[in-house]
Amino acid sequence: MTETPQFEIFLVATPGLEAALCAEALAQGFADAKLVEGGVTLSGGWPEVWRANLELRGPTRVLVRIASFRAMHLEQLDKRARKVAWGEFLRADVPLTVEASCRKSKIYHAGAAALRN
Repeated sequence: MTETPQFEIFLVATPGLEAALCAEALAQGFADAKLVEGGVTLSGGWPEVWRANLELRGPTRVLVRIASFRAMHLEQLDKRARKVAWGEFLRADVPLTVEASCRKSKIYHAGAAALRN
């Protein structure tokens, strides 16, 4: 039997409602829910992602953080992104949307970062 991968789940909150979302997640049995800037984090696998998406009313989006790393320029971003085992999480026949955020970064163009493939 294959083990379900565990990752960080990020529940995006409407600004100002982060604490209410955290309380809701805790009340729904997400015991490790933690209040962070912009929302709530918790850990789990795909079943927890699906459950959060179906049962919680507060989040505007339910995101999975598959990988994180520091990249000082676009070439480094490309190189490090290629090292992520994307095949463990994504199917080749299903299209996806890539979003990128750049904070306190020399990579100031988030659009260019998202287009790297």
